[in-house]
Amino acid sequence: MTPMRRLVISRLMQVPLILLAVYTLTFALAWLIPGNPLERDEGRRPPAAIADAMAAQWNLDDPWTFYWSYLGDISGVNWLLGNSTAVIDFGPSMRHENWTVGEIVSGQLPVSMTVGLAAILLALVIGVTMGTLGGLRPGTWVDRLTGSVSVIGVSIPAFVIGTAMLLVGGVWLDWFPIGGWGSWSHIVLPAVALSLPFAAWIARLTRQGVIEELHADYIRTVRAKGVSERVVVMRHVLPNALLPVLSYLGPATAGALTGSFVIEKVFAIPGLGMHFVDAVLGKDLTMIMGIVLVYSFLLVLLNLTVDVLYAWVDPRITLRHDG
Repeated sequence: MTPMRRLVISRLMQVPLILLAVYTLTFALAWLIPGNPLERDEGRRPPAAIADAMAAQWNLDDPWTFYWSYLGDISGVNWLLGNSTAVIDFGPSMRHENWTVGEIVSGQLPVSMTVGLAAILLALVIGVTMGTLGGLRPGTWVDRLTGSVSVIGVSIPAFVIGTAMLLVGGVWLDWFPIGGWGSWSHIVLPAVALSLPFAAWIARLTRQGVIEELHADYIRTVRAKGVSERVVVMRHVLPNALLPVLSYLGPATAGALTGSFVIEKVFAIPGLGMHFVDAVLGKDLTMIMGIVLVYSFLLVLLNLTVDVLYAWVDPRITLRHDG
């Protein structure tokens, strides 16, 4: 078995344990939220007798029964035992009548992922460009300018940047719509606002990597052979300088996907963020559990992908892992 295959298998074996830990912690925190989804002014408001029957059906009167029953639904165990018609069943929403959690997630997840992935791609373009320019000319006005922009991007929260961009680009200049969803113009402002903090970190990592690589011995050897500076930078400096950026992409993408929740509120985007906030406020247990588990699974896969890419780019990673 190759080192790469062993790395992938070992990571995949960790996935069920990670998801089980996330499930348990999310359940404990969600159950402790005050209130009852059947006793709110908004959402479902059935008569007392029906509310008691629904609470018994969803096991809202017994945390341990809910824990094991819902775990069986989402893990596929109940389907294997013939107790469920769906392989993975996130159950009905306790707040949205006639809607299941799976239907809401499948309908709104693409919106949230579009915003998050657009932000990461934009952050890569901005961050790598700024970091490379600063690293190639350390100490110059270009380096100071990119460094100042990076500090601003790291220091200011995304929702503050989003609010400012909403006022400037959406209200004052009227270049983009101030909210909603439906065309590429709705993506621009939220993607830019969400991307800037990540772009700042990528710029700092890229700058540091470029400076270190430019002073490496093998770069002096390459230059001594008469290779043009452009080839030196593109073929030798950047591939190694971007390794820290590649390792940062896993948590950065995770932050962009989950950070889009706040941005969705600012720009009134109909993604999962609005449903998740409403679910927490209304103690919609199935919605909270479903959204958290879906995102956790996606983030675990993203981190696995980054690990594999990192090991593919630098095989020494797999060797250290085996050791």
